[in-house]
Parts: sequence; C-alpha cells; structure tokens
Amino acid sequence: MSWVALANITLSSTASSVTFSNIPNTYRDLVLVYDAQGGSAQEVRLALNGSTANGTFVYMLGDGSTTGSGTASALIAGTISTNRSNNILQIMDYSATDKHKTMLIRSNRPSEATLAYACRWASTSAVTSVQVYPNSGNWTSGGTFALYGIAG
Repeated sequence: MSWVALANITLSSTASSVTFSNIPNTYRDLVLVYDAQGGSAQEVRLALNGSTANGTFVYMLGDGSTTGSGTASALIAGTISTNRSNNILQIMDYSATDKHKTMLIRSNRPSEATLAYACRWASTSAVTSVQVYPNSGNWTSGGTFALYGIAG
C-alpha cells in the first residue's frame, strides 16, 4: 500500500473553505490530512461532490477526564480550535459506484481532546471533489491541507 500525493494547499490568507476537485478515480481510498485552526472550537464540515446531504456520523471523544459519543445527520471532517489542530480523514472506496462511502476521521486538538468519528455518505456516486470548511467562520492563514490517493 502506498500513498500518492494528489494536491497540497497552504493558506496564505483566511478562507471560508478548501476544495480539492477533479480527483482521479484510480486509487482505492482517499486520505485528507490537514493542520489548521479557526476562530473557535468547532466541527469541520464536509461536502462531497458539492453535496452536504445524505450524511450520517457517529462519534466518540475523550479529553483525559471525560468521554462522549453521539450521532447526527451531517458530514463531519473533524474539529478545529483556536490552537492548531491536526485531522486525518480517510474515505474508503471513494471511486466505487455500487456502495455508500464510509469515512474514518481522527481529530487531534493539542491540550484539549482527541476525537474519533465514523461517517457515512449515503450516495453511490464516485467522489470527484472534497470540500472542507469550518461550521462557522473561516480557516486562519497558514493552514496546510494535503490530499493523498491510496494505491492498493
């Protein structure tokens, strides 16, 4: 298994979202790794092929003293805070047209929490674009975003 760099983006100013488009369908999985921050602690939302519909997610979280879990109807790509946060989003079988897309997300917020999410996009469309954006506000300048294709 090897990771192939597809695109890298470094924000030179604030931005409301980051989008990777024209994703080739030649890999097994996609992995988005980003190290960024926002104006407040919040969820990062996800749009696949421009759509935010048909999403469900479950989550588990812990901060060393408390734990939590839950479900909601949204596409989540991690969390950010006013500190730099590192997130890893894996989209399995992203180019398959015979199944829903499942995702695993690990969100690391220094001195705050580590969170794990499982997410499902109820669509059989192949993923051709990925957009990530804070639930409110903007990404701050300096954030880095990298998209990889995972070759089987």
